Amino acid sequence: MTTFQEHFNHHNSNRTIRFEWSIKGYHIFHRRPDPAIKMKVEVEDNNRYDESAMKVMVPSLDEIPQHLHGNVTRPENIQRRLPVQRVRDIAGKQIGRVPANLCRAFRMLLRNNYVQEILCFYKGEARQSQHPNMHQRFRRNSTGGHDQAGGGADLECTYYVSIRSANFEQAMHILEEYVPRAELDSRLFA
Repeated sequence: MTTFQEHFNHHNSNRTIRFEWSIKGYHIFHRRPDPAIKMKVEVEDNNRYDESAMKVMVPSLDEIPQHLHGNVTRPENIQRRLPVQRVRDIAGKQIGRVPANLCRAFRMLLRNNYVQEILCFYKGEARQSQHPNMHQRFRRNSTGGHDQAGGGADLECTYYVSIRSANFEQAMHILEEYVPRAELDSRLFA
């Protein structure tokens, strides 16, 4: 059995790299995707806070296999007044955003036409951010005490970047320029 990455490389004659990272913005969008759905990473031109922002999008309902339409992606949360969420409720909608350093690199890769596409797969796990944005030093304490170190919820995911073989070396230089070395060493798999 071949992996998704091997299948992707074989059929596209490109080189695919993968990042084990997260989707940001759950505290804003309150959407969790189904792990079986391949999501696209797209440019987010209308983000007034970050000109390099990249969004993670669920495909439209007609692009999702019908047997997944009724799958529950988030159970009801009575405390936060969030109803049960199913695949059909989030189809065609934005799930969140690519982390800041990574989205700058992705934007440059796309701008230079070094990549064919960038895909994202949710791993089915949401957790508190261990590495919040430099301006987000604290998160609210649910018991009403002092704020606590850390950021909002991250949705664990894998990003697959299909790089045109002729541009692989240039693409890797862009990644080295925009993504801190420690992050590349721990999250990038080529």
